[in-house]
Amino acid sequence: PGVLGLVSNNFYGADEIRATYNSELHNLEWNCVKSGCFDCCTQLDFLCGFRFLTLQEDFALVATDLQAGSTAYEISTENYLYGLQAGGRLRRSGRHVALEVRGKAGLFVNDAQQRQHVDDYPVPLRDLTGGDGQSAAMLAEIGVTLIRPITNVWSLRVGYDVLGVGGVALAPNQLDGTFQPGSGTSLHTDGWLFLHGAHAGLQASW
Repeated sequence: PGVLGLVSNNFYGADEIRATYNSELHNLEWNCVKSGCFDCCTQLDFLCGFRFLTLQEDFALVATDLQAGSTAYEISTENYLYGLQAGGRLRRSGRHVALEVRGKAGLFVNDAQQRQHVDDYPVPLRDLTGGDGQSAAMLAEIGVTLIRPITNVWSLRVGYDVLGVGGVALAPNQLDGTFQPGSGTSLHTDGWLFLHGAHAGLQASW
């Protein structure tokens, strides 16, 4: 744990260390879409627009010495990404189902900050401190969806998405094991986030 762990009452020789990590990602985007058809079954759309994302994280290490007590090292980060994106969407329709493949990529400005403190018994080792800054970030997203019409208006959508975001401040990357003036004030925005998962929903077209 570095020098910070050595001067702590509980990190060095701890009987138990518990780690907790929470992350939230929110997304909002506006796109202009230009559509073109190759034939009656194939449609290709080009899109470009503005996208805004927020990534907020909390990370904590709690070390417990059964004789002395507990020490908590807590870190929180906030990322606000805004910028332009472009992409495309290809849809191939069959008799009963349509297949849609899409991809998007963008460059963003990331307004990021991190805050951290270390509570030790009987006095804090590090008062609330942190760092702020701006950096460049990037995003890439791909997805595949099967579309099953239910009525003339409603369709069922089932698919899989993959999203990668780079240039963000992840909470665990802000750990600083030094013990000197200025410790805990650096901001590291070289983190990568990779998400993937299934989705399902309804679509209305008229």
